Amino acid sequence: MPKELIKDRSNRQYEGEVFYVADEQELIECLKNFNSHKTPVTILAGRTALTGSCVPIEGVAIDISNLQLETKVISETKRIYSPSTVIEDLDGEIAQENLVYLPTPGYKKCTLGGNVATNASGPRTFSFGATRDHVWFLRVVLVNGEVLEITRGENISTGEDFRVVSLSGEYYQIPAPDYNWVNIKNATGLYSQKPLDLIDVFIGSEGILGVVTQVGIDLYKFEDEIRTEAYFFEIEFEALEFSQKLRALGFDRDNFTGLIAVEFMDHGALCFSDFKEYQVFQGSVEIEYFKNDEKTLEFIKTELSKYEVGAQLEGAEVP
Repeated sequence: MPKELIKDRSNRQYEGEVFYVADEQELIECLKNFNSHKTPVTILAGRTALTGSCVPIEGVAIDISNLQLETKVISETKRIYSPSTVIEDLDGEIAQENLVYLPTPGYKKCTLGGNVATNASGPRTFSFGATRDHVWFLRVVLVNGEVLEITRGENISTGEDFRVVSLSGEYYQIPAPDYNWVNIKNATGLYSQKPLDLIDVFIGSEGILGVVTQVGIDLYKFEDEIRTEAYFFEIEFEALEFSQKLRALGFDRDNFTGLIAVEFMDHGALCFSDFKEYQVFQGSVEIEYFKNDEKTLEFIKTELSKYEVGAQLEGAEVP
């Protein structure tokens, strides 16, 4: 097979063989073959990472971007999707039903499987948590071709090893990670908490434990519309100070008031963003809140009046 130049948004590159699989069975056969020859495998899909995680350093790559799955509707707000589902497409589809996928990242051309692999977090992580908090089911192919189906709440460890059964009836003993987990934004290492749900070990594991072929996620329907705004500042410190005040207000999950999302970008970040015409500014703050949350709106207006805001975007205009 001819070699291909493999790269992503990190600008890392590797010339190697890429195997494109159309379904789970092809993936299983590829993994079994490479495993028998001890060939390292890297999984690809959207290739949108800035970390270089989908660029191999050796071995071969398997591209699962063509691995399609018909959406399984479990209930109005619980569905199972293909890992190759592009977040931008998912958001557009469910918006027609007034549904929201809360951990959607800021860059929406990534895939759902990539989000699971990295436990991706978007602006709404501020109020509703990262990908891990919204995934209830995973179907995973192990490196030997065995398939696991993992449902949240069915495999819990308080320190002991997990015992799971594959779809073929094989028993597996999986050690539970046992180190102190720092409760801050963190995308390094296998998740470790007590009690620990097996599904959370696979989420954020970056593919080292297996390849996700189905993802069950929670969707949400709100009575009120989510409003999105972005403000651009001539002075970086003012943008930062404004964002800190908004973060201090926080979000009340009991009453659904406050800031759903708060995202600060300095000038350097703006230069890498989709805000091309606003890169003359030194900082920006993007926020989300519920449209009829008058108390939060009044707080935003009061704080904004203390600064010189160079430009403002609202609703669909915000990239």
